Amino acid sequence: MRQTLRYSAILLLGLVVLVGCEKKEKEPETPPPPPPPTAEQVRAELHNAAAKLWNPPVSQADAQTIASNLQPVLTTHRSGVNGPEGIGRFRKEVADLIESAAAQERYGVVYAAIIAYETIEPGSTLYNRRKQRALDVLNRPAVTCNGFLETGGVLHVNLEVYDKQAKKTSSYNVREGDLFHNDTLQLIKVIGNQSEVQLKYLKTDDTWVVPGPKKRQR
Repeated sequence: MRQTLRYSAILLLGLVVLVGCEKKEKEPETPPPPPPPTAEQVRAELHNAAAKLWNPPVSQADAQTIASNLQPVLTTHRSGVNGPEGIGRFRKEVADLIESAAAQERYGVVYAAIIAYETIEPGSTLYNRRKQRALDVLNRPAVTCNGFLETGGVLHVNLEVYDKQAKKTSSYNVREGDLFHNDTLQLIKVIGNQSEVQLKYLKTDDTWVVPGPKKRQR
């Protein structure tokens, strides 16, 4: 009888151990953490966040959107294992874009790329002059020549100016050589038989030709 009880206890103990082993085998193992993103993956993520830079036209509003898209990605990766290297690669990519866009006079891209660069490098003044140049070009008033009027032997030109920053239209009657619109524009000369006028934008020293009514009707 004692021997039987002994065998029963051993059998019961074996079952307990077997059940315990089965429970341990069924417990899922904790997977290892994923590897950190590579420097190239960080660069690609930043590039995607600023993809509009490579898909012009790019407006001033787009520049602010790009900066907002970049900020959380930069925050995530600045202290990561490969983050600084990936950010450095993207910074060079943006710097190269600034140079190539400036050479092609694509000022919308220049301005937006500089805003992106300054988001990567807060406080940077590297491109301050180039950014101001881009802004001045982008904000150059739009001018329409509405007609010509000769009074007392002096030819006056009626010019309509739309100020992009003020979002306001103003009208001026000016002679050759006159400064107008807060001395930011100058009528250089009338071209041909009152067909066109040449203007100068003093903020950038750029000149361009605006057609008169006759030229526009052709």
